[in-house]
Amino acid sequence: MIERPAIPHQPDQRRKFAMPGALVVLVFVAGALVGATRGAVSPLRPISVSEKAHFIQEYVDRQHNLYEPYWLKCDAFSALTQRGQSGIDETCTRKQGPGGVFLWGDSHAQALSLGLRTLLTRTTPFYQVASASCVPDLNDHEGRASATSKACDYSNRTALQSIDRLRPDIVVIAQKDGHDKTDWKQIAARLKGFGVKHIVLIGPMPSWSPSLPSVIVNRHWGLSESHIRDPALDQSVMRVDQTTRVLAVSAGIQFVSLIDKLCIADACRVRLENSRSLLQIDSGHLSAEGSLYVVRNYVLPQLVNESSKQRGAEL
Repeated sequence: MIERPAIPHQPDQRRKFAMPGALVVLVFVAGALVGATRGAVSPLRPISVSEKAHFIQEYVDRQHNLYEPYWLKCDAFSALTQRGQSGIDETCTRKQGPGGVFLWGDSHAQALSLGLRTLLTRTTPFYQVASASCVPDLNDHEGRASATSKACDYSNRTALQSIDRLRPDIVVIAQKDGHDKTDWKQIAARLKGFGVKHIVLIGPMPSWSPSLPSVIVNRHWGLSESHIRDPALDQSVMRVDQTTRVLAVSAGIQFVSLIDKLCIADACRVRLENSRSLLQIDSGHLSAEGSLYVVRNYVLPQLVNESSKQRGAEL
């Protein structure tokens, strides 16, 4: 309740306008402070220093610090449109030796980079051409003038030319979505024509709307569960995963279903046991911890298995 002051018999005109004027000044100053700090956490904004706000900010910061974890030097879109470069860094496809692993795809392929670079043996050559919003494609999109289309044409063209030149033993492919709309038979035929022995397609990650950190803050705060069941989980991704498995097998491609590995029915893993850190930093991209976990447990065993099969066949 706000107490109403007694009404004076002779209201002073200066007092009459003092409070509204002061209020305008306070609102202006507060707005200026928020604008000056660009919404940053500040002692001047008590609501922003809550644990939940810090948690959300942590993952916003992670999204802005992906250059090394995701190896963004190998991202054509950022190279061409943001860094003013004519192409990706030459070290992404510089020959290191015979065989090796080549990572191709979009930002969801980039998300696997840290895990692969960390966990592959030091003697295993590793190459990467993966660009944001660029799903693997064999064709240029001539006539499309958008920056994204041009970057993706360059990215896929560079990937294919590099694979042909480097002859890696294994190509790992990953993308955000559209798995069920890709002609995997054509891609497999092209890559095997280059001498690639094994193609490993990584299925889609669980997808959360609007983001996993937001879901945790809004409905699972304070809980330490490793798996959660939540309406924010995109069920359509589950169906795409099932369809893609069939398409990959028919194309002679090894398929790794991350949905099968990370989800039990409609409950999906969001963190490691006894860990606060999430596996995903937004709606679907892996965190550093997530990249190491997924590659160590689900991707690397597949690569080792394929290599073992090849050595056995050569004996």
